[in-house]
Amino acid sequence: MSDVSDVSPFGAAPNPLRLEIEPRAFAQAEQIAEWLEIYGQDTVTRFADALNRETRTRCQEFAERLATGQTLGPEDEAGSLGFSRPVFKRRFTTRKTRARGSSGGTYFVYYGLGDSNRDGKADALILLAVQHSATRPTWEMDRETEDE
Repeated sequence: MSDVSDVSPFGAAPNPLRLEIEPRAFAQAEQIAEWLEIYGQDTVTRFADALNRETRTRCQEFAERLATGQTLGPEDEAGSLGFSRPVFKRRFTTRKTRARGSSGGTYFVYYGLGDSNRDGKADALILLAVQHSATRPTWEMDRETEDE
């Protein structure tokens, strides 16, 4: 009998894409975790668990979509321009419920695809950025730093 996690709506599940984390994304996740420490270690753990679930889910989802020739969803136009590559933006939350109009516990992750073995096929999901939903996008902050 197969495990529920082995069942895929696309048939036999391919191996998930390998996750590569850009140094910027790693630093952003660390900064978020440090900031969340003021709310307690359980809040940091919830964030880390939610980010881990999000990235594992996307590695599997994107592998399945690529294997079956489906689109990966709409590219994030602003993110693609900001990172100068096709970028996919996904939202994840760390809270079960949130107050209406509250951005607390809501984050965005920006992904790109990579071909690390250089065979012309995507084999890696690259985590480009992790940001709180109320934060201005990374590329906007980079432009301001360059202008100074």
